[in-house]
Amino acid sequence: LRRSARAWLAGEIDDARAVEDMAARYRRLCAIWKQARARVVGQGHSATFTSGLTTGAAKT
Repeated sequence: LRRSARAWLAGEIDDARAVEDMAARYRRLCAIWKQARARVVGQGHSATFTSGLTTGAAKT
């Protein structure tokens, strides 16, 4: 998406082209995510996501 945004900001592509390019990249990202999720679920893992981050003060 960054490449499209830079090209749009530089006036190298018009609005329609920027939207088209960003939408295509987002669709591809969603497809990759769905494939990865299906593999994980297929291996018997939960489909839920946890960030692994905890709350509270950092230990020093």
